[in-house]
Amino acid sequence: MDDDPPKPVIKRYLRGQIRPLIPALAWTAALIVVWESAGRILGVHPDFLPTPSRILLEWVRESGRLRAHGIITAAEVFGGFLLSLVLSIPASILVALTPSLDRSLLPMMAALRRAPLIAATPLAFIWLGFGFRSIVLLACLLSFLTLTPGFVEGLRSVSENVLDLMRLANLGPVSIFARLRLPSCLPRAFAAMKTAVPLVVGVVVIGEFVDGQKGLGYLMLAAAFKLETSLVFAALAAVMLIGLILYGAVVFAELALVRRRRT
Repeated sequence: MDDDPPKPVIKRYLRGQIRPLIPALAWTAALIVVWESAGRILGVHPDFLPTPSRILLEWVRESGRLRAHGIITAAEVFGGFLLSLVLSIPASILVALTPSLDRSLLPMMAALRRAPLIAATPLAFIWLGFGFRSIVLLACLLSFLTLTPGFVEGLRSVSENVLDLMRLANLGPVSIFARLRLPSCLPRAFAAMKTAVPLVVGVVVIGEFVDGQKGLGYLMLAAAFKLETSLVFAALAAVMLIGLILYGAVVFAELALVRRRRT
């Protein structure tokens, strides 16, 4: 039997993911054109607001530094996200299947998620020390607080009537989880992952601001002190690229699982 799903399923999914991006891409292209034109016509000083072409030239000129610091930032972003994913999956299963943990932990996690945890970054460095490990743990913590409630909500989205029918069919807890709870969890799980991506990128950059040793956040801060505005924008573009790569990886993972489910 062919394992590939009907092509219309994949096309509909891709259209659903790409279509919302088209207006944003169009507005972004228009903004770049207006930005470039206004900068040239009005003669805006590049130290205040460089044109996109100047930022691109700076990207090429400083490609070595951007690559060196970008590898560190990417490792922190992907490391923190993947670590939180590894921790969130078993934690969410435990919480979803344990009512007492559900009642006690989820409200606390919801409160922490709404608190300005990024503002407590200096405290984290005092407790954990400076460096790569501390930034990864910070990113992991913020992502964990976002992923776990989403995973739990997905695991508990199955109605009790359906669960009762599965039990009447003499299916054990493991079979019910694999055949019912896990597939039902996927939409909310991937929605939580997409929400966590910009949070992880943001906390990593802020951590590099405070750490002040390496990474694109450090490069942006050092360039800002020297009024190298073009380099600040180039580093910011590199940060955005890392975030887009991680977001794209989540989308493609979702697509792969959607293809499996709809065969």
